[in-house]
Amino acid sequence: MEYTVYEKQPEPIPEPAEPMKSPEEMKSTEELYLAGTHLEQYRHATFEPADYYLEGLKRDSTDIRLNNSYGLLLYKRGRIKDSIPYFRAAIKKQTWKNPNPYSGECWFNLGLALMADGQKEEAYDAFYKATWSAETQSSAFYWLACLASEKGAYEDALDFASKSMLRNWHNMKARSLKAALLRKLGLDPSALLKESLEIDPLYMSCLYEQAVYDGRFDYWKEKMRGESHNYLEVSLDYVNAGFYEDALCVLNACKDSNPMCQYYQGYIHTRLNDPDKAISCFTQAEAASPDYCFPNRVEEIRILETAVGLLPEAPMAHYYLGNLLYDKKQYESAIAHWEKAVEQKDGLALAHRNLAIACYNKLQDGARAEKEMKTACAIDPDYPRFLLEYDQLAARLNQSNTERLERLESHPDLVHDRDDLYLRYITLLNCTGKWETALDALCTHRFHPWEGGEGKASAQYRYALIRLAHRELEAGRPHDALTCLTATLSYPENLGEGKLPNVPDNEAHYYMGIAYRQMKEEEKATEYFLLAASGPQEPGSVLYYNDQPSDFIFYQGLANLELGRPEAARKAFHQLIFYGEKHLFDEAAYDFFAVSLPEIEVFQDNIQLRSTQYCNYLRALGALGLGEKEKAAGLFRGLLEKQADYQGALALLDRVK
Repeated sequence: MEYTVYEKQPEPIPEPAEPMKSPEEMKSTEELYLAGTHLEQYRHATFEPADYYLEGLKRDSTDIRLNNSYGLLLYKRGRIKDSIPYFRAAIKKQTWKNPNPYSGECWFNLGLALMADGQKEEAYDAFYKATWSAETQSSAFYWLACLASEKGAYEDALDFASKSMLRNWHNMKARSLKAALLRKLGLDPSALLKESLEIDPLYMSCLYEQAVYDGRFDYWKEKMRGESHNYLEVSLDYVNAGFYEDALCVLNACKDSNPMCQYYQGYIHTRLNDPDKAISCFTQAEAASPDYCFPNRVEEIRILETAVGLLPEAPMAHYYLGNLLYDKKQYESAIAHWEKAVEQKDGLALAHRNLAIACYNKLQDGARAEKEMKTACAIDPDYPRFLLEYDQLAARLNQSNTERLERLESHPDLVHDRDDLYLRYITLLNCTGKWETALDALCTHRFHPWEGGEGKASAQYRYALIRLAHRELEAGRPHDALTCLTATLSYPENLGEGKLPNVPDNEAHYYMGIAYRQMKEEEKATEYFLLAASGPQEPGSVLYYNDQPSDFIFYQGLANLELGRPEAARKAFHQLIFYGEKHLFDEAAYDFFAVSLPEIEVFQDNIQLRSTQYCNYLRALGALGLGEKEKAAGLFRGLLEKQADYQGALALLDRVK
């Protein structure tokens, strides 16, 4: 044993990562290719890889890597036919001088697309070309084995599977296929299975072949567990090889009630030219509970489309297709399938809800979105998620606070069922001036932290207390006001979170100073005015849910006025105005490094409106501080015309009336 102690040496600090430029700003097609692949690899939340591929193809429509990458992106999104021309364009450029190109990836991807499109002979040729290159040889031989097996050419298929293993000895798909082929040819697969399961003891297809060989199906089922995913995955491998009876055997072993098991069986029966059994399976799938059924594979588009084509009406298949295609960014097709689903079946609440999301986010049709959301709530009035999303939509459509509050108050049990929904109810209580009720609701409910909800319950807690304190100050009750203001400086345990470090207390400190001044305690008043006047002096942006607005600078200015420092006060107010006017016409965009958006609102936020509203809010605060009440009032009213629940404007509008 030898051990050397690591002594940390000073090293230069690396340069920070740079945000990705827009496609138009990229210098070369290579940069555009690398950008697109990076966005795909990291599943970026706000940047679209297709934009970079298409910009590159605009500059050079023959670029090999861009054509191949964009074609593969289309393939993964279920646009099979659309992907094929891009793979062919890449191959055309690849074979400009060399009929056997250096890389076989484009040929291999073309083979996948052609096979998915049902062009089996052309796929066979494409896969064969892909065997020329080492990096695609194993996978290409595997798919050649599948195509040969599907035609019943088991000996050819066995040869292809063996060649696949020569290039990649641990290719478990090829191993399980070879075991099945040996079984079909009446040969002994035991040695291969023993070796394969030593490599991967939990490879499900090999375990199935072992079960067929020795009859120990209970052991295989134990390892497969109860969820349908493993059964669907294994059955697809057998379908691709043309082993339909084995695929049915696998699916029949699944005890999960997932409708996709029946859809798969129906599809397999169509491949076996047994339409009656196919219809029976599809009919059972249509009648099954849709709970926890989330089709996600590209192959499942074809399976569900087969059900739609065979049944006179298949509302659930249309519904599942809509879900799957929306996930694949085929929005128009998804909407069409959901419309067909609700046309063919009454009471399909989730399809109406999904249509509401698509209508608002993709068609910019708020009126229709509300109609669909109302329908969903009417069909399933006891589902709190629908009520939550209806209120989210109502806020986006700028419905009045009173109307929204009345809707939530009519469903008290649902409102209490979810923290996020209950918090929206509390927010509306605050927006309508029912601060005592809001505070009581906050203090008697246990909140549980959730991603995207950080700081929201505590913000309403502070808002209610400060509004109550302001009312007490106006009524000449500074002691009661101080009680409320002191409570804002720490949070009760039931809110589920402590105070975030970026939450300022300038507003509370300012009003505490006012309270002590009313009580003739000038030393304490000065202490709190000094606290209120402290902190960052520069306004900042607010784009994300947990960004803190810079309205605390307004209270810095007010505190400086109370301290007899008018120049510092005017500086604060002018800072707010300057920032608001400078950024009022900025084009708002999410930062590249904001790789996730944890807010759980399904109706897209208008970040341009959010930015414009924020800038006008700061302008209004600056004008109010400078005594320009008419200008401030106009800006506050403008804010509320666009967002009736803009709490900053609601809190201060009374001051300028």
